[in-house]
Amino acid sequence: MARQKKPDPFEAKSMLAAAKQDMAYVLSLPVAAEGSQTIIRSLYEDFRSVGNALLIAEGTEESDHVPMIKRVMMLQVKTPRPIGALDNFRRLRHDVNYRGYVPTLADVQDFVDFAKACWKPVIAEAERIVNTKTP
Repeated sequence: MARQKKPDPFEAKSMLAAAKQDMAYVLSLPVAAEGSQTIIRSLYEDFRSVGNALLIAEGTEESDHVPMIKRVMMLQVKTPRPIGALDNFRRLRHDVNYRGYVPTLADVQDFVDFAKACWKPVIAEAERIVNTKTP
């Protein structure tokens, strides 16, 4: 449920910095069956954090992941893959967390490839937006 609050661009910047750091690390990991769930969760969490940071910078507090992911999907960025695929990855992460699904190596590689293709334009646009909110 959304709640309006005072925009906090400083918290948003901190969230973006943490997501960038984590994404760099996760993308350096080898795609392997042993880490498949961890990689899926971490990649998803980094994109979700971008959406949360944007909402916080705009003065909205959300407790549900869906609006955060939808906020990322609303970004006007050119990406080699459709940004709407994030919703598929949201469902994949949900299945991993709540249904005991063990992602295949193809699932993991697909998300890694998506992140490698789309992360830089997404994070750059999010930083640009948050920086315009900073007094």
